[in-house]
Amino acid sequence: MENDWYERLSNEVKNAIQISDIKQTAYNSPSNMFDSILDDLSVSDVGYNAQTYTVLQRHVYLPNMEELGQFINLNNKDSIKTYLKTVNDTEIYSIWTRDVDSKKANALHLNAFYGCLNNSPTQYTYHIAPAFVIDLSKIDYTVTGSVNYK
Repeated sequence: MENDWYERLSNEVKNAIQISDIKQTAYNSPSNMFDSILDDLSVSDVGYNAQTYTVLQRHVYLPNMEELGQFINLNNKDSIKTYLKTVNDTEIYSIWTRDVDSKKANALHLNAFYGCLNNSPTQYTYHIAPAFVIDLSKIDYTVTGSVNYK
């Protein structure tokens, strides 16, 4: 996303986006993700095959579960479904996160059909929802409304 999506933004927006420190997180997911809630999942900095994750600096990135949990109730299937059905004003099936499953070589995604966290091989073509931090003092904007999925 850093070399593709970000580069297509206007210079004004690119100049307002701040660099963020990001890191992947591994979730020790249960065998049945569809019935789990985020509070039940253990979190680790060590992933599949004992892979460790370092901090990266990026302008844009995939959100992680912690960031999504700031505005979506990840323990509520209806909250997840509602959020995913309104991203990009289209109904979508799933969005990737930057988090991974610690037991297999899979990445985690939010699943709209079941309203839960799930894991899949990365060759699946799910949607992305770029995340970034913007310095509002660097752009001219007007607040037109807000949405709360919690």
